[in-house]
Amino acid sequence: ASNTSPLAWTDKPSGLTVAAASVRWGRVARLDLATIEAGAVRLRTSTNEGNSYSVATTIDAGPGNTQVCSIVGASNARHIYWRNSAGAVKGQILDNAGNVVHATFTAYAGPVGDSPISVDESTRVGAAHRLVMHVSEGGAIKEIYSTDGKTFT
Repeated sequence: ASNTSPLAWTDKPSGLTVAAASVRWGRVARLDLATIEAGAVRLRTSTNEGNSYSVATTIDAGPGNTQVCSIVGASNARHIYWRNSAGAVKGQILDNAGNVVHATFTAYAGPVGDSPISVDESTRVGAAHRLVMHVSEGGAIKEIYSTDGKTFT
């Protein structure tokens, strides 16, 4: 038997009006909150478990962006991906300090459906580290991969 308490959740209104959001725990005790607000992709960070967030940094002004996902990679790089108005998945990679390492690029031309997208890390046995992304294409879920975080196939 364990004497530990179960994890307690607390809901706290953010005051944000968003169409989509992605929250990721960084490797340096930081939460990253990527959002779609009025068609723009924005990124905020929190060093106090989400009690407060930084001023938003605009990653892509839009308009027409509809979905967002993010990941903090093994090298502490912050990968932000979003669906644009044409249905392509765009991306940007930032370093731990928030500096742009790879400016906006097309990660997957699609077109993908206007459904949530997700990205995570994966390592195949005997193979290199890679990112795996799930998108909706033609009404079906499609799994695509990247070894550089920029080009998914």
